[in-house]
Amino acid sequence: MGQVALDAPEPDDPLEPARYVPNPAEVALIAALRSGEFKQGVRRLRRQHNGDRFCCLGVACELYRREFKQGEWMKEADILFGQIEVFKLGDRHGEASVLPPAVRDWLGWSKPSGAISEDDCLAQRNDEGATFSEIADLIEQGRVERA
Repeated sequence: MGQVALDAPEPDDPLEPARYVPNPAEVALIAALRSGEFKQGVRRLRRQHNGDRFCCLGVACELYRREFKQGEWMKEADILFGQIEVFKLGDRHGEASVLPPAVRDWLGWSKPSGAISEDDCLAQRNDEGATFSEIADLIEQGRVERA
């Protein structure tokens, strides 16, 4: 008969912290953020400046577009910035800096900015200089508020 190590935690040990398991959409986003395929940009989901540059949330929109064959990147007039690029799904207005509801729901997140707390979010972290790899770590750790 085999012996059980006395210091090994029981499978459902309440003292052992539960490890977050990302959902399939989050797994795809984590992989894309770490892939090197996307160049990082700030303040907009996507900008065409020296090639396409994406905010971490823009990467999520692009993955959604590829996965579901829905949504498109379009130019829209903006009073302050002239022409900006937006992600448009169906009849909804285009989003320039936050996730459309369908993409947010696909990821299972509660807020369109990728909220981490009341005063912190993935969009802010992206714009303040967090790398895509650092943002992927936050998602992988389950730090984004869930719906």
